[in-house]
Amino acid sequence: MTRLGFSYILFVLALLSGCVSEQGRPRPKPTTSSSSVVVPVGHGTALQFRGLAPITDQIVNEILMLNDISASKTTPHVLLSPVINQTTASVNAQLLIGRMRVMLNSKARNKLRFLDSAMIRHIESQFAEIPNAENRKNLSTSNHLETVVLESRLVKQKEVIKFEFILTKLSSRAVFWKGMYDISPDFFN
Repeated sequence: MTRLGFSYILFVLALLSGCVSEQGRPRPKPTTSSSSVVVPVGHGTALQFRGLAPITDQIVNEILMLNDISASKTTPHVLLSPVINQTTASVNAQLLIGRMRVMLNSKARNKLRFLDSAMIRHIESQFAEIPNAENRKNLSTSNHLETVVLESRLVKQKEVIKFEFILTKLSSRAVFWKGMYDISPDFFN
């Protein structure tokens, strides 16, 4: 078989498979629905909560400077409590806490581990079948930092919405750290 013959066979196969020509192939028709929902640009996407990245940078840096956190011999785990919205702004709290957890963990670079309640439920369900799981609670925790909770609130002060964070010990409710950050007007858009 010659080169020309081989090229001709490849051309015919490509033509039949539709790679070369669009003729004969039905094109999908655009669907228009009168009941379609208009979603604002950025709603439910990475564009929502635009000012969250610099806030999470500052939170991680400030928490890592705390003596109790930096002196821990293991990676401290911080439980993120659900966001309490004390404003009139409409906020998807689950989406916000999920994005915060991901951003905080990426910036902490294994020096801290942030968990939310949904993540803990998933871990518990995955390891529910492990034998002697209840005995693990009785293990010595001398090298582990006590459970720490990062509470977050959206508050409105003098017509400005702020993000308030409080890091506390779970057992004693002693406050490790507090931080408050201004939120830009387009934070929720």
